[in-house]
Amino acid sequence: MIDGNTKVMGVIGNPIRHTKSPQIHNEIARLMDHNLAYLPFEVKNDLAAAIKGAYHLGVIGMNVTVPYKSDVIPLLCEIDEQAKKIGAVNTLVRKEHGYKGYNTDVIGLKRELDEAKIPLENQDVIIIGAGGAARAAAFMCASLGVRHIMILNRNPKHAKDLAEDIIQSYSLDPAHVSVGSLSDDFSWMTHSDYLAIQCTNVGLYPKSDEVIIEQEEFYQHLSYAVDLIYTPKETIFMQMAKRAGAKSYNGSRMLLYQAVAAYELCNDVKVPNEAIEQLYQFVFGDQSNFVLIGFMGAGKTTVGKRLAELLHSRFADTDELIEEQEGLKISEIFEQYGEAYFRDLETNLLKKINREYTGVVLSVGGGMPIAERNHMYLKNIGKVIYLKTDAESVRQRLQHDHNRPLLQGHDVKRRITDLMELRNPIYEKLADLMIDTNDRNVEEIVTDIINEMR
Repeated sequence: MIDGNTKVMGVIGNPIRHTKSPQIHNEIARLMDHNLAYLPFEVKNDLAAAIKGAYHLGVIGMNVTVPYKSDVIPLLCEIDEQAKKIGAVNTLVRKEHGYKGYNTDVIGLKRELDEAKIPLENQDVIIIGAGGAARAAAFMCASLGVRHIMILNRNPKHAKDLAEDIIQSYSLDPAHVSVGSLSDDFSWMTHSDYLAIQCTNVGLYPKSDEVIIEQEEFYQHLSYAVDLIYTPKETIFMQMAKRAGAKSYNGSRMLLYQAVAAYELCNDVKVPNEAIEQLYQFVFGDQSNFVLIGFMGAGKTTVGKRLAELLHSRFADTDELIEEQEGLKISEIFEQYGEAYFRDLETNLLKKINREYTGVVLSVGGGMPIAERNHMYLKNIGKVIYLKTDAESVRQRLQHDHNRPLLQGHDVKRRITDLMELRNPIYEKLADLMIDTNDRNVEEIVTDIINEMR
């Protein structure tokens, strides 16, 4: 409960609405029984005024995200030596005369690699990218004395600049840091024991079908592959490394550990390992998907949104995703291209969801489960829940809805009855769980789903 003694932390950036930081830090505060609130602060301009205002308002610490990780440095009263070398700050800790800057990305990545038992001493490391995350990874490797660092980037100049910064900061022999192109034939890879750290946003949702390096030859030389992306849970980069025999990891642990390190610095505490594991389960542990099927008007969207809220999951609606993709309403797609075209869109979307989505509550169109070709994808995506209703309830709910192509014309009730007779047996066959929605409110339905799925 927020009161006059509540401490305040936050995250500043632009945009900021996508951030997981409030979810993570407020859960740490709960686990630690701290009277603390963590808030997102979207700063569109005048960063200096925002930092000054936060200090005068008593904010004890903040995280910094794009685009301000470098811009914030001149506004600090002090900066940690490693953050200074990297040239980027992601954590501000309140001091007597202002904020001190730290970079906890290095701490987070190092801890993830340690827990995965990935050796760094005398290791040949490939850093893919030359942006902020790549700088943190490269400086971490340089500080820990790896044998050789190869930096691959689409822009050779950026890679060269990063290499020179590392060499200068740690007085390294230039022979221990090299720069390469992503279009290389990889003939320089002389053994099969490299560690590759993928630091770009290539493969990040929603462009999860992309991969930074397509040549299979590259992956055959890896022992370990770490992709700092955590959505999707398994990128194509990770999949290709795994197929080639390498152990692969995503960036979820790094995200968590850098957040824990920031919380510890701002509050001068140590978060116990048990609390960290509870935190991981809270943020990433349940990556199960739930698929809501049923006749149109059964309440899939309303129930799905509430279920997602309670499960701390995302909500997605296949009709909405198709409308966004096509730039047309469902009724317009039917009118312009026909039902067969729409059904193909549904199947292609299911394939994408099956490959990319984790931790989502998915509402699917009423006709999607009818095509047998979709059954495998629906079952693979997650637990299938059939929201069952009767024809009269559907008629009442949809009597003023004119965006349902299959329910236009005369004798709507008869049309509903005929479609339900066709579809209901298929829904029942697919379902892992059936829930009757007749004469029941959303809270009752959602409570039943959660209790039955435990």
